[in-house]
Amino acid sequence: GGTAAPGPTEPLLRAVAPEQADLAALLEEAAAALGDLWLADGCDGLGLSLGLTGLQGVWRRRPPPEPLAVPRRGRAVVVTLPGERHLIGAILKADLLRAAGWEVTKLFASGPAALEAALATLRPSLMVLACSRVLPQSDPAPMAGAIAAARRQRPGLAVIAGGRNLAESPRMAATLGADAVCHRVAGIVPLAQDLAQDLAPA
Repeated sequence: GGTAAPGPTEPLLRAVAPEQADLAALLEEAAAALGDLWLADGCDGLGLSLGLTGLQGVWRRRPPPEPLAVPRRGRAVVVTLPGERHLIGAILKADLLRAAGWEVTKLFASGPAALEAALATLRPSLMVLACSRVLPQSDPAPMAGAIAAARRQRPGLAVIAGGRNLAESPRMAATLGADAVCHRVAGIVPLAQDLAQDLAPA
């Protein structure tokens, strides 16, 4: 825990990404570019993993945001599916929501049963299904299954879905049962706030 001490990269980060959302957007695009490189056989799996680890390191060493008084927004869970190996998108979304006043819990690699159990305990009003934009998901069924499981446990739950497939085919979201699609990580806070008036009581 704790914030890393400022290093030589801090002035550069502040210059190119004055807000946390700006930096998150840059890192998301870099992660997607690494995925494109891997898909084109421009790097191997180890190179992809090392590159993504480096991007997460930049995020952890980001300059601390200016202290602001933000209203409490409610409880949110940021969920990844079993088999999802690239967590950078989920980490970015969770941290941006937390900075905007949401009480956030990350649930990594949660299957339907584990997800339902966690939702029963946490009683969130918002779920963010954060599939990676690094690589496309070959099968939308796990995403649909996670949303169906969440609705069984929390019928009034608002669901925001994301991922490479949804960014490239937004109409897919309607078939999955999501309330909204987060095309870019920097859009997660405005989307959540737009949905807030319709969220179920926590």
